[in-house]
Amino acid sequence: YTDVIKYAEFIGTKTSFEVTTTLAANSTNARITTKAILNPTCGVMSDESSLVVGGKFSTRQQFPWLVSIFGKIEQKFEHAGSGSLISNRHVVSKAGSVAYADDQKYYHPIDIDQVKIFLGTTKFQNNQEPGAVEIGVNKITVYPGAQALTPSIFDVAVITLSQPIPLSSVILPVCIGSFNDRSYAGQTVFGSGYGWDQNQTITGVKKHVKM
Repeated sequence: YTDVIKYAEFIGTKTSFEVTTTLAANSTNARITTKAILNPTCGVMSDESSLVVGGKFSTRQQFPWLVSIFGKIEQKFEHAGSGSLISNRHVVSKAGSVAYADDQKYYHPIDIDQVKIFLGTTKFQNNQEPGAVEIGVNKITVYPGAQALTPSIFDVAVITLSQPIPLSSVILPVCIGSFNDRSYAGQTVFGSGYGWDQNQTITGVKKHVKM
């Protein structure tokens, strides 16, 4: 999510956790105050092999912060989007994945009993893989003023899970960069998710692409 760094203060105030990110050898650590996270290590994959261009399949140890968000539509839970685990109890996602838009296109959180989160999986809604977790939601906080426009405005939400989850090699938080530290322009990044492919079909499989 390209705008998440701009919303680091909002995310920090809604999570009450601490994340320490070392951006460079001579860099000041970026900190957001909190104590929810069980493991201070963030943004680390135990399997960094096969990170290649072209929307390739990801192993369970790659991008262990990636979560699948399911929303209830007409009595059936369906994939609503992907998100990133940022502590042992908090996920950052697009507001549109966990909110509905009113007549003025402003987002409002949907009922928490209409949302499920799946972590540690290579296929969404598969909680049978060893170490995978299916969990409910305690709270959804949408960024103030978020709107369902194109391009979207303030399209960020923080999801509080119903309880803390155990961290493992397949479930780890991603780091939140400092919004006032350094520019990431020109840096190589990876996108990952369970979402749409070039044929506008939801794959349901964790994949990544180098950009």
